[in-house]
Amino acid sequence: MPPGKPQERPSVGKPKCLNQKPKKPVIILLDVGFEDAQKLVSFARKKSHRNKRFMGVEWTKQENLRTRYHNLKLTYGDALSKLKRLPAASVKIITADFLFTEFKIGGKESSDFGWRRASVETAYEKQRVNVMKQVARVLLPNGRFIVTEYAENASITVRLLKDAGFEVYSVPLKESEVRGTKFMEMILDRLKKHPEEKREFWPIKITARKKGA
Repeated sequence: MPPGKPQERPSVGKPKCLNQKPKKPVIILLDVGFEDAQKLVSFARKKSHRNKRFMGVEWTKQENLRTRYHNLKLTYGDALSKLKRLPAASVKIITADFLFTEFKIGGKESSDFGWRRASVETAYEKQRVNVMKQVARVLLPNGRFIVTEYAENASITVRLLKDAGFEVYSVPLKESEVRGTKFMEMILDRLKKHPEEKREFWPIKITARKKGA
C-alpha cells in the first residue's frame, strides 16, 4: 500500500436475515366450518396450547362472536380463498365436517339450484378438486386432513383425496363421537327418528395423510 493512503475498510451490508421477514409459527389446527367456535376456542385455550397457533374458517358470520385471541384467529369466507392466502407447508392438521357434501360456491350448495343442479355439478366438482390441491399445498409433510362425510358421499371424497396424492383411510364414527357440534347433534337426532337412513347418512371419519417429502 502506498505511504499516506488510508486503508479502505471492506463494505459491510445488512445481514441477509435482517432483510427476510420472520416466518410465522406453524398453525397446529385449522378448522373449516367452526360453527359457534366453542370447541375450537376451548382447545386453543388449554394451558399446553398457549404458545401454539390455531385458525378457523366459517362461511356464515356469527353475531357477537369474538374472532381474535392471542393464539386463535377466526375468519369468515369460503374455504378455497382462505386456503390460498396461507403459505405452503404452514398447517399441521386441518379438520372439516361435511366440507364436500355441503360444499358452497358463493354461499350456495349445488342442491340450491333445484332442477338445474346437473348443469352446475361440473363447476362444483372442479372447485372441490381445487380445495384438495390447496389443502395438500398448505399441509406440512405428514400433515393430516380429517374430514367427516355422510356414508353415501364418503367414497367420492376418498377418491378425490387419493387423486390429490393423500394416503387415506376411513371409519364410521361411534355414536359417542357424533356429538360436540350443533350440526352433528341434528344428524344424530334425525337418525334416531329415522333409523332406516343410517346406511346413507351415518357420518364417516376420513383421515388423509400428506405423504412426507
